[in-house]
Amino acid sequence: MRNRDPLLSVLAGVTGLVSAWPLTTLIRDGHWIGETVLAVAIAIALGIVARRVRVPEPIVILLQTLAIATLLWLLYVRGSDESTVDTVRTLVQEADDTIRKFAAPAPETTGLKFAIVGLVSMLTVLVDVLAVGLRAPALAGLPAMSIYLISAANTTEGLPARYFLAAATCWLLMVGVTARDDVDEWSNTTARATAPTLLGDRLGLGGFASVARALGVVALVGALVLPNVIPTAPQRYLGEGLGRSPQGTVGTVGLSNTLDVGRSLVSNDRTPVLQYTTEDPTPPPLRVMISSTYDDGTWNASDPQEQTDGSNGARMQGPAGLAERAGYVEQTARFTAGTLQSGLLAAPTPTLRADLSGTSWTYDPTSSVITPRRTTANYSVTYARLGPSARPSSNTTPSGLEADLALDPRSLSELRRTLAQIPAANTPFERAVAIQDYLRGTGGFSYSLTLAPTRTTVNGARVDPLTNFLLTKQGYCVQFATAMIMLARLERIPARMAIGFLSGTASVQNNQYTVIQSDAHAWPELYFPGLGWTRFEPTPGSRSGSVPQYTVPQNVQTRSESPEQTTSTGSTTSSSSAATSSTPASTGGNNNTPTIVGTALKYLGWLVLAALVLGLLGSLLPFAARREAEHRRTRGTVGEQVEGDWLNMRDELSDLGVPPPPDVSPRAQQEHYQRAGALSGESAAALGRATATLERARYGRPDDTLDLRTDSETVINSVRRHAAFRNRVQHRLAPRSGRRWLRRKLRFWRRY
Repeated sequence: MRNRDPLLSVLAGVTGLVSAWPLTTLIRDGHWIGETVLAVAIAIALGIVARRVRVPEPIVILLQTLAIATLLWLLYVRGSDESTVDTVRTLVQEADDTIRKFAAPAPETTGLKFAIVGLVSMLTVLVDVLAVGLRAPALAGLPAMSIYLISAANTTEGLPARYFLAAATCWLLMVGVTARDDVDEWSNTTARATAPTLLGDRLGLGGFASVARALGVVALVGALVLPNVIPTAPQRYLGEGLGRSPQGTVGTVGLSNTLDVGRSLVSNDRTPVLQYTTEDPTPPPLRVMISSTYDDGTWNASDPQEQTDGSNGARMQGPAGLAERAGYVEQTARFTAGTLQSGLLAAPTPTLRADLSGTSWTYDPTSSVITPRRTTANYSVTYARLGPSARPSSNTTPSGLEADLALDPRSLSELRRTLAQIPAANTPFERAVAIQDYLRGTGGFSYSLTLAPTRTTVNGARVDPLTNFLLTKQGYCVQFATAMIMLARLERIPARMAIGFLSGTASVQNNQYTVIQSDAHAWPELYFPGLGWTRFEPTPGSRSGSVPQYTVPQNVQTRSESPEQTTSTGSTTSSSSAATSSTPASTGGNNNTPTIVGTALKYLGWLVLAALVLGLLGSLLPFAARREAEHRRTRGTVGEQVEGDWLNMRDELSDLGVPPPPDVSPRAQQEHYQRAGALSGESAAALGRATATLERARYGRPDDTLDLRTDSETVINSVRRHAAFRNRVQHRLAPRSGRRWLRRKLRFWRRY
């Protein structure tokens, strides 16, 4: 163990903790901090002690992992009435629920503490293993960065520079300590800043140490300054403007006006968009815009056909096609803290009245899309809630809706094949319900933010996005809505795309709902005489909640299926963004899709199991190597023991990349090792003493005082410090003598 290894271990622990510092901006209370510090301190201290007594590195990792697992059990699992496995599963589920349901700062639930303490401490152990165990402090910056990115990726505003500066400084200190230790081995002088040399002679910089410090400072300053001076494209998850304003107030949120059917989604933004209250027990989604135009896999928002000035509180003209006898009930939603940018308004449909609190606005009577002339935070909307018995007044397709009947020629063949598999119906409305049910459940489709690989035709051409969805049966709301729209159009039912948000998450008080950015959603609207543009929901229920009441046959509506018995939280237990932009790529979120923390939690158990397995397997060959080395140094006479120690040194140096010399004299071997191992100073002197000991044992009169193990360890440690990474790993985990032992055992087993 090198003299500075304890210091390096402490720096690794501090780096992990400092990288987790930004998590304080995401979690409301700070009780998790002390528990995380305790877990990291125990793991680091255990690593220092284990390495001091020369425990193999795989066993060190195993011990640290077991220590963290034991502490987590003592803090969070012990005393539970459930089994350990069930308790851990419950804690992880609680952490996931907290992450999905709350915007930052989130409440500090027990499950969230369990997740944060386990994740940060395990990643810090990885920092320690890379920096100390494998002598790769530069690589140790990757797990430290992943801890930092947990916060950076889940905040709605940029993290203050101090968080990055602190983490980067700790990482540079780790690199610097290791580099200083390595340089010290090159000679018997201490490395320090000197007068200008090499680059310094030409560039006016100091020696190597001062050049390194200067470059480190320049890199840190550049990382802080350059992002503020280099122009960047606006952030586009739902659209643009997802962050907060400089004053700390919520900024405006845009909604992308394009939907790409061929793009996967990855984001899960928890930023609130708006809040509203309503007496409606199951409020519908909130529509922002519509699209009738589908071209080459992309939906583009439709411009209003006509603009009519709105009057606050007065009955609006339309909605188009909705008859009084349709059997609807008027409901009102009152919105507060809205953050949609100017020109966008989220509202339930069909919209009957609107009051934008003094803001002037226009609307399109055909689509009932409201366009405010400025950002509107507070407004109310009255809309028509269709009852379970609502049905069209006619089965005739109206004229004037040709744009909403246009088909996609590229996917027409697969659309016809799919439509043939859907049960027949007596009316267009029943046929639409059958299409919805087929996509939602009976057709074998599954909801996923990650699209299946694109299929190819017999000629090797890639199929279009809609055909690929119908073939692979895997997608998210945009694909499901697109498929239903095109299948309905194939049945001569006018259909269009609606873009907006799910109804949000309900609070237990005041009938209040909160809509976040990852509630963004897309769904089809089909036109029927007497009902007008009518919402359908082909996306599976895990994503979108219950289907509209009027699409459920009244004779099979049960209490468990009734929308009246389903809270709106079901609509947001798993949400994805409906909107993706063409350039740059926009993403949405899905509340069932884990965040960086959620993904790490999912695989935390596998990480622990993998560490246990690798620790056991990785200790087998080193254990066999130690057994063989011990056998060599304890057998026979003193001379034979010295010869065994010399052979052990030869094997270890070979593992570290120094080839064994030919069968020559000890002095010639000394020259070979000194040259090939770049030995100097104390290590060269140790090699000379070891050679003299070997000569005395081989050619002189050996006595019990002969022992070259201390000198050989000095030589081995010197070579290891400068060896390539792969050689250090081989020396640690798969030594040559261990491999020889394994080959002998395999030959023995094959013989029998």
